[in-house]
Amino acid sequence: MSQSIPREPHESSERELSHQRTVSPEGELAQRQTANLQLLRTETRATLQERGVTQSPPPLDPNYPELARPQNPVFPEEYTLETETGLVPLRTLEQIRTRASLATQGERLPSEGDLEKKGEEEPVEFVTFRINDPDNPHNWSNLYRWYVTIVASMLVVCIAFGSSIVTGGLGLIEEKYNVSLEVAILTCSIMVCGFAIGPLLWSPLSEIIGRRPVYIISLALYTIFNIPCALSPNIGGLLVCRFLCGVFSSSGLSLAGGTIADIWDIERRGTAIAYFAAAPYCGPVIGPIVCGWINVGSHRLDLFFWVNMAFSGVIMIIVGLVPETYAPVILKRRAKKL
Repeated sequence: MSQSIPREPHESSERELSHQRTVSPEGELAQRQTANLQLLRTETRATLQERGVTQSPPPLDPNYPELARPQNPVFPEEYTLETETGLVPLRTLEQIRTRASLATQGERLPSEGDLEKKGEEEPVEFVTFRINDPDNPHNWSNLYRWYVTIVASMLVVCIAFGSSIVTGGLGLIEEKYNVSLEVAILTCSIMVCGFAIGPLLWSPLSEIIGRRPVYIISLALYTIFNIPCALSPNIGGLLVCRFLCGVFSSSGLSLAGGTIADIWDIERRGTAIAYFAAAPYCGPVIGPIVCGWINVGSHRLDLFFWVNMAFSGVIMIIVGLVPETYAPVILKRRAKKL
């Protein structure tokens, strides 16, 4: 009959403490990092070929930036292809495409060992949308995409309306600020000058932080700067504020078409753009009519800008409720979470 050998209660704890003393701080850091690692499934050559990835890359969609090599993009479908795992290793893509592209250029074909070595040195993975991904704007319902198209069109109407709103009360500007007709007309044309400056900021910024934040920031500033337009005590202040209104509101003119291109594929994009193209012509027609009616009814110049502020504020809220549509920014945010 076997008997268990009694052991001092503090014997095991002493061994654990001595083991902990032998572990260096670097080892503890490595252990913590190893514990935080997660195994993520990625696409293989077979699964990519099942999704339609071939040796010859398709043409790059002009709506998206070209982040790969200028003359031989490795993965131009990054923003349009949906995969099961949402992760595509660069090494796997090069196994499919690099050999074919280099063969056509007469260069040396890389061996499997070269690809494995490069994969170890540069463990790059492209992040894609998953199959039926709700964050992919192309997976939104047709009804909702047409709603977003109408919202983008109304945004352009609102901005064009704001630029022409003063034309219905040029006489009021002459009377209030004691200026000539040419200076009064300048309150309209100087906002159009702002349209030429603003896109230089808003367009590249939208490709960095997304279209939705740019819409919210710029339209909020546009709405706010209608207040000093209404309360300006002199013509100089009015002209400066009108110019700033043009700079801030130009985000809608420069980004609305891009928003429509984000949500529609190339085959159906033309139809949506055709309807959207009518929006810039509606605003300059509606603006003088509405403001002429205000002029006749109230003879108040400030009321022009209060109405414009209300209109732009409502549009800002509606546009702010639309989710982000620019695929590169959506995938970049997703990559940061991995």
